[in-house]
Amino acid sequence: MTFARQLGFRADHRHSIGTEAVEQVITLCEEIRKEFPRSIFYLGQLVFENDRFYYRLLHNETAFAIQRRLQFAGLQAVVLPIRVLEPRKKKAKSQAA
Repeated sequence: MTFARQLGFRADHRHSIGTEAVEQVITLCEEIRKEFPRSIFYLGQLVFENDRFYYRLLHNETAFAIQRRLQFAGLQAVVLPIRVLEPRKKKAKSQAA
C-alpha cells in the first residue's frame, strides 16, 4: 500500500477472520463497495512450476469462486497468477580419490 500511495494512488486494505473464506471476502468486498463504488478487487491464484496431484486439493479454486460471486454482484474482480518456483537443486561435487 505504501508503494501505491507514493505513486499517488488511493490504496486501502481490510481483513477479516472466519471459517468460510469465500463468504468473508464477499462480505468485505460489499462493504468496500459502499465506501469506494469504483473499486477493483485483485485475487491471487497459486500456479506451481511442477504441479502435483495434491496441490489442487490443498490450493483449490477459491480465487475463481470469489471472482464468480463478485462479478455476479456487479463488482470487478481480477485473478492474477502467483508463480511458485521450485528451488534449484545443488549439484553434488565430485570427489577425486
